[in-house]
Amino acid sequence: MPFVAAKCPQCGAQLKVNDEKDAAICEFCGTPFIVEKAIHNYTINNNYNGATIIQSEMADLTNLKKLASQALHDINFVQAKDYYDKILLQEPDNIEAYFYSKYCDIRSHVSEYPIHDIASFNTVSNNSISRLKNSDIDESQRYKSIKEIVEYCERLTEELDRKRVELERAELKKNKEAESLDPQGSIYTIVLSVADTLYENYPNDTPYKTIFIGLWKKYEGQLPTYYLRQAYTKKVKIYEPNYTSSYTDYKSGCIGVASIIVGIIFFLLDNCLLGGLSFLIGILLFICKRY
Repeated sequence: MPFVAAKCPQCGAQLKVNDEKDAAICEFCGTPFIVEKAIHNYTINNNYNGATIIQSEMADLTNLKKLASQALHDINFVQAKDYYDKILLQEPDNIEAYFYSKYCDIRSHVSEYPIHDIASFNTVSNNSISRLKNSDIDESQRYKSIKEIVEYCERLTEELDRKRVELERAELKKNKEAESLDPQGSIYTIVLSVADTLYENYPNDTPYKTIFIGLWKKYEGQLPTYYLRQAYTKKVKIYEPNYTSSYTDYKSGCIGVASIIVGIIFFLLDNCLLGGLSFLIGILLFICKRY
């Protein structure tokens, strides 16, 4: 089976094709092409001069980046990941391809919730932000790239949370005592870890400060424990001392108030032991809420 060099008429990728066949499909962009034309396309666009070949490879990389961006825009995550992985083969230090390859990998597996790879995604997103800080691109492009990473992290968080709620509701129909599928709130670490990384890298840089404080305020109330919510409330208060969390644990608060009332009733009935116990439980629940 003789294979010869060819060039895809659609994306410009260099290919090896069987010249005995009439047609083939580009492994990069998936476009069908006439083999004879692709071979001819390679012949007229390449010679044996090294500079010409390097220029061709650069053109192929440019096309790959366009195809990757388009596939991402079209929500074709499997294809987009494939393109970004091919970009990384040619540009291992490409931060955009590094981030979006992992993003597309996670997004293509959302239906398999729960996702067990969130920690590694967080590592990639945080590394991407740190690498952008140390890159030599201009500040406007750096800010744009970081803002895009944040936006895509929020999209992933919202999509995973939507899937979680959907599955929990289905499970509750089967079992009324079903527990949360994400009791530790790992979904929200996607955006909060990015916010923390921005805080570490740009603690006093106003444009980035606006981003990470906004993320802290937006998501702290959705965390599953009082301890975690308080931790992020304290972070916001570093910059906004008068900030008050929008989250209120109504369930624990109501139980606390009810316990206090029951305690008062027991006191009125001269049952000091039960009264004191109920009153104490109510005070603890009301003040500390739940952990």
